[in-house]
Amino acid sequence: MNKQEIIHQYIVDKCRLQDKLYTLASGIEVADYFDLKNLLLNGETSFLAGELLQELLEREFNESIFYGGVGLGSRLITASIMGPDYIKDNNTKRVPFDISENRAGIMEITNQPPPGSEIVIVDDVTSTGGSFLETMSYLPDCVAVGGLVVLDRSRGRAAEVLGAPVKSIFTIDDFN
Repeated sequence: MNKQEIIHQYIVDKCRLQDKLYTLASGIEVADYFDLKNLLLNGETSFLAGELLQELLEREFNESIFYGGVGLGSRLITASIMGPDYIKDNNTKRVPFDISENRAGIMEITNQPPPGSEIVIVDDVTSTGGSFLETMSYLPDCVAVGGLVVLDRSRGRAAEVLGAPVKSIFTIDDFN
């Protein structure tokens, strides 16, 4: 099996939940939920996903230096990309950023992109593009040139919300 097939099978076996209705962060209820934390906390599948996402980042958004986002999914994806990005070119100019709440409950940006920077927002799954908008609310002086996810279940809505292309390893149609 190739990388994409291995990840697909892992998602089907360990990350896809269809036993009840689940409420997404956007408030939408779905009967087909994808919890990719298991995928991203498994050494093999996290690394394989990171390699595929790094390749997409390089091919689709090569000029963009900063990548990251807000939330656990984004943090795990950012970390999964960093290893393959470093291995491929240990002089990489790309810089990961992270937006998260500190111990005092204040949102902080690690490796904050300077104003005017082109950024690629990363996440594990997108359904509505809400996390892309949340990321941009913390970086209003940056330009989002795209989104990068393992699974795009939005059928194009996330790209419309972001106003930029969203690239993914899989779409929801890959699981129907």
